[in-house]
Amino acid sequence: GELDEEMVYESRVGEVFTLGSSSWRIDDITHDRVIVSPAPGQPGKMPFWHGDSFGRPLELGRAMGEFVRELNKLAEPKARQRLAEIGFDEWGADNTLRYLDEQRSATGHVPDDRTIVVERFRDELGDWRIAIHSPFGAQVHAPWALALQARLRERSGMDVQVMHSDDGIVL
Repeated sequence: GELDEEMVYESRVGEVFTLGSSSWRIDDITHDRVIVSPAPGQPGKMPFWHGDSFGRPLELGRAMGEFVRELNKLAEPKARQRLAEIGFDEWGADNTLRYLDEQRSATGHVPDDRTIVVERFRDELGDWRIAIHSPFGAQVHAPWALALQARLRERSGMDVQVMHSDDGIVL
């Protein structure tokens, strides 16, 4: 089949990825194929595929962020009442409020339409990770992630791996 160039926009010539138990190096990316060669013994990043969805649109992200900001201003009984007004049952309200409390405990803030949270931490291997928490959706985060990756590569010479989702970016 033919490849859409957007299917490989996050990959570059020279990059090594793992598929199954083998590592492969990207030798060339053309308009309709990705040419690879075996790269035994080379560590590679795991490939990932985005679904057919474009992700959360900015307008929905703004509305979600505004709603989170509204909930954060309310005392728990009022927040619970607000959630019930829009159809949350007790279980859903508990989970939502617990999620917001856990986010606040972990980072000191909850991302909303006026607050982007940047978190730095070490992963289980001791490597640094940076998480950017934002409600604005993949349509904003995808190009932002690519720009961050390019700038970090340009400034540091390091090949920083970047992933985005509807809820933010991880470097």
